[in-house]
Amino acid sequence: MLRVSPSMGHTLDMNTSLRHLLFLLEYCMVTGYDWWDILLHVQPGMVHNLVDKLHEEYMRQNQALQQVLSTRIVAMKASLCKLSSATVARACDYHAKLLLIAISSTLKSLLRPHVLNTPDKSPGDRLAEICVKNVDTDIDKVMINLKTEEFVLDASTLQSLQQLIQWVGDLVLYLLASLPNQGSLVRPGFGFLRDGPSLGMLREMMVVIRIWGLLKPGCLPIYTATSDNQDSMSLLFRLLTKLWLCSRDENHPSEPDDSLIDECCLLPSQLLVPNMDWLPVNDGVVSKLQNKQPLRLQFGKPYSLPGLGSGAPVEIFSRSPGSQRMDNLRCLHLGVCPTEDSKACTRCGCVTMLRSPNKTTALKQWEQRWIKNCLCGGLWRRIPTTVS
Repeated sequence: MLRVSPSMGHTLDMNTSLRHLLFLLEYCMVTGYDWWDILLHVQPGMVHNLVDKLHEEYMRQNQALQQVLSTRIVAMKASLCKLSSATVARACDYHAKLLLIAISSTLKSLLRPHVLNTPDKSPGDRLAEICVKNVDTDIDKVMINLKTEEFVLDASTLQSLQQLIQWVGDLVLYLLASLPNQGSLVRPGFGFLRDGPSLGMLREMMVVIRIWGLLKPGCLPIYTATSDNQDSMSLLFRLLTKLWLCSRDENHPSEPDDSLIDECCLLPSQLLVPNMDWLPVNDGVVSKLQNKQPLRLQFGKPYSLPGLGSGAPVEIFSRSPGSQRMDNLRCLHLGVCPTEDSKACTRCGCVTMLRSPNKTTALKQWEQRWIKNCLCGGLWRRIPTTVS
């Protein structure tokens, strides 16, 4: 904090402002303080530079600290990218990455070693190691190398995970189908196409889902295919592996070859590509303070903010007001006018139901993670049924 010199209200040049904001963001990232007040001083033109410099600083840290801060920096990048219309697509990717990391760690935590005297590595670590070493494009050949008894769960638990599994399956299909359009930077999903660790995580999840599908076919992601005898998961895993191999080495990434792009071009004619709910509508107070307009708020009363959805850059990737609402954490459709009481994140606008519709332990564990804070680390506010 002492490195930020007091400006006493004087206008600072862009470089000094950027340096001060970067120091303050780093301070919040390391200490865990909320950074909403810093966002108020970020101009849209600063966002790109700030995100890049923040990433550079993060990459300079040792491996242990990087692991501790891995999700917090993604949340920070997401909240910064929402401030500029030029970087909203990147904000979509960061939100999806937060959800992917959370789903991956939750699904891996359900795996149990077959023998009680636990070995050095957990089943989740062993899964990651085998998926990195085995670069085979055939999902069944990768699956053979795993101890499938570690993946055994009861049918009701597997069925309760179907919505999260469906989200992973939809994301894989969407990313592969959008590969031929990768020249368009404004499209959500672009950031994943060069992100080796995230593609590797998706590949691991596909293997886990394939094994669970043998135990409970009802938990598999549902794809609408044009052919009855097509093995959709096998096809997607093969294409995903080829894409992952291009970006596996972050220092020397290679371009996807023409055959992979051609196969991805054919995907929309083989499978129905889903619409992804990339971003929740952000109607939090913080998002409205950005334009420096005065707001009048009262404790205990829900506010109605003027101009919600009127040309805000975030809305281009959000659902329109009259369409289906989503429970962004449970990946459930709530209908156009939800009757359940919900809560929304004050930082990213993520919405989830207050009362759980689930009975299984696995899903309750998932919901317990979000009692205090949202996926992005933001705090919750309650939405009355009439407003939601």
